[in-house]
Amino acid sequence: MINIINTSFASEVDDKIKRAYRHIVQRYNHKNNKDKRKKIWLFGFSRGAYTVRCVAGMIRNCGILKYDNEVLINRAYDLYRNRDPNYNPNGQESENFRLSFSHSLEESTIKFLGLWDTIGAHGLP
Repeated sequence: MINIINTSFASEVDDKIKRAYRHIVQRYNHKNNKDKRKKIWLFGFSRGAYTVRCVAGMIRNCGILKYDNEVLINRAYDLYRNRDPNYNPNGQESENFRLSFSHSLEESTIKFLGLWDTIGAHGLP
């Protein structure tokens, strides 16, 4: 029973991380958003703080996808979750992904992370 609950929680968190990342990608690429040196402010409390930390990690690993590459969000998430050293933020696979599909990291700055009472769950980093 505990394993089913943990698996359900993990799946829910995965979905929230991808939805938050998709929202950032969509807002970042919106046609009315002319400022190319956008600042990103992320806030979260409890499980939301954990989600925000993951979204920030995803941005660090994968960058912010360009408009035409929004369909690659699941691939970006898989890259972020991969623990192989080639997939860490300085690894070759992450660098190749960012160069091929994302805005430069210099353009996409996380200005602030507001995190309160961050929690994780067994099996989640």
